[in-house]
Amino acid sequence: MGAARPPGDRRAAVPARAGALDGRPGAGAEERDPAVRRAHPRGPRRGRPRHGGGRGTRRRGPARVLPLRPPVRRATGRSVTTPTSTVTTDRLWRAPYVVTVVATSLVFVAVGVTIPLLPFVVLDRLGGTELAVGLVFGASALSAVLCRPALGWLGDVRGRRLLLVVGTVVTAAGLWGHLVAANVSALVLARLVLGLGQAAVMVAAATLALDLAPAGRRGEASSYLFLAVNGGIGTGPAVGQQLASHGEATAWFGAASLCLVAGVLALFLPRPPRADTGGEALVPVRPSYGAALRTGTLAGLGTLGFAGFLAFVPLYADDLDLTATWAVFLLASGTVVTVRIVGARVPDRLGARTVARTSFGAIATGFGVMALWGTVPGLLVGTVVMAGGMGLLVPSLVLHATSGVSAGEETRRMSTFTLFLDLAAALGPSLLGLVAVRASYGQAFLGCAAAALLGLVLLLRWVPARSSTAPGPAAEPA
Repeated sequence: MGAARPPGDRRAAVPARAGALDGRPGAGAEERDPAVRRAHPRGPRRGRPRHGGGRGTRRRGPARVLPLRPPVRRATGRSVTTPTSTVTTDRLWRAPYVVTVVATSLVFVAVGVTIPLLPFVVLDRLGGTELAVGLVFGASALSAVLCRPALGWLGDVRGRRLLLVVGTVVTAAGLWGHLVAANVSALVLARLVLGLGQAAVMVAAATLALDLAPAGRRGEASSYLFLAVNGGIGTGPAVGQQLASHGEATAWFGAASLCLVAGVLALFLPRPPRADTGGEALVPVRPSYGAALRTGTLAGLGTLGFAGFLAFVPLYADDLDLTATWAVFLLASGTVVTVRIVGARVPDRLGARTVARTSFGAIATGFGVMALWGTVPGLLVGTVVMAGGMGLLVPSLVLHATSGVSAGEETRRMSTFTLFLDLAAALGPSLLGLVAVRASYGQAFLGCAAAALLGLVLLLRWVPARSSTAPGPAAEPA
């Protein structure tokens, strides 16, 4: 056993027994903590006599080691690599994270209110066509895609909290525009405003969730955040139909009010501390987008069909004489919620590739069931299977896209990744509407299954078998 150290001594303890790991008896602090670097990483030289052994040997004191200094993260032009993380027991559900999840959920409940109402607004109130329905749905994603670079820069420079508050206000303005729109062109303009606000909320909330997550639980934090998104979109249609029963204006006013409440909650988010740089100045960041572009493409292919499903399932259900359209949305939302709650830590434990591979397979199978079994039971069964795949697809890909991200780059990396989700939201309804007009909904669902299979092929090519789940840097100002 090493000699006693005076208080405040920063030297690492010498292990009582070499090779002890994982907290077994005799393990030293430098062996349990991978961040600690020992003076002699290869251990004692072979053949050297132990302390007190043999005649003529000089008794040695405790081995001297280098002073401990925690690893420092600096903003650089390249990503910072860290050791693979393990799931920890640090608390995730602290007040700032809860506020972020609740505010995000309220905004996307408001967005979900538009889903069952918008097709009938276009067809009945404004006299549009099914193709116009797809274009109106996709307009919000177009503005979200175009503004993503600016939103990523704003989040990194001005803070995620400001971005979240501004996004809720802009989203409320876009929802109010749905009520006052007198023609399809005005409705498209309102959807463009809605898309801008929705993108700001998504980028800010997704980055805040990663900022506030303990080490080794970033995948779990992302799962619950996207659970709030999908849960809001899934429950929003039921809320919208209930509000619309009291008048269309009530539905739009109620949706806008939810966004404003979310904005008020976001004002109470604290400012997280700056990352410790060890006294060294941060240098300008040149973001690296390779991982975000690849994983964003995968996420876009996986969510392409889901976006079209949300847009046209009211019309498809009407063709099947299913009047309770809200039940389909609740079924999809409930499946996503269940999968994400039960499997919240699965991406952290199994890695992005394994989880995403299973998710792509389930999505393709679900849409195949809808296409080949064109009945109400087929729609319900296919919805469960497809939504089960959607449950963990995006959280697992977020974990891969943000692994090893350098300080000052977080929001821009997340902005690039989520840009592809907006592209899928724009192209999914438009492509599905085009195929539905020229062929049938069954053919459109087959196209969605083909997109998921393409994503599976690219996943096996782009994501390594043991993808890193290393934690990102410490939180920057929100």
